[in-house]
Amino acid sequence: MYWQLPEPDASLEEVFHDNQRRGYATNITSRIPGAQRLQREIREMTVQWKNYRYLRSDTSLIEPMGRIEARVSKLPVYHIPKDQVRDAEKYLQNGDVCAITTTHHSGYTSHVGLIIRIKDRAYFTHATSERDKGRMAIIDRPITDYVNGRSKHAGIIICRPNDLPPSAAWKNTYVRKN
Repeated sequence: MYWQLPEPDASLEEVFHDNQRRGYATNITSRIPGAQRLQREIREMTVQWKNYRYLRSDTSLIEPMGRIEARVSKLPVYHIPKDQVRDAEKYLQNGDVCAITTTHHSGYTSHVGLIIRIKDRAYFTHATSERDKGRMAIIDRPITDYVNGRSKHAGIIICRPNDLPPSAAWKNTYVRKN
């Protein structure tokens, strides 16, 4: 999988959108029953710029960040609301990228991880924060339980990596070794 960032400070929504445009992934969220369109004016980083060390150390970046936020605000973003996530679990596959949507109206997502199927459930595996459980990657719990565990979680967005042919660089390296 060749995830690429459209630019260094890309939002998760831009990463999903750009990788779908490139053919690397498919945002399947709108195809899952219960999906709803989210439309927000994204302004978290420009309003709360003091919380972001790069903006705090160089305030000339605030204006360009505002343009990025305006662009992100126009993206077609769908999510599965938390009360629909249990029903949506059956559509999720191993390796799906799962973004957690937030109830905060200045942004779309607050966290990201991967889906792992265990028996008949879709589990959320993700990195934890220092203050949470210490920095580590964990297979947490079913995605439904994770989303319902916090009031600030609004739902999920699912982006599925596409199968891609091996890159030329990989072929050259692999062919040379064999």
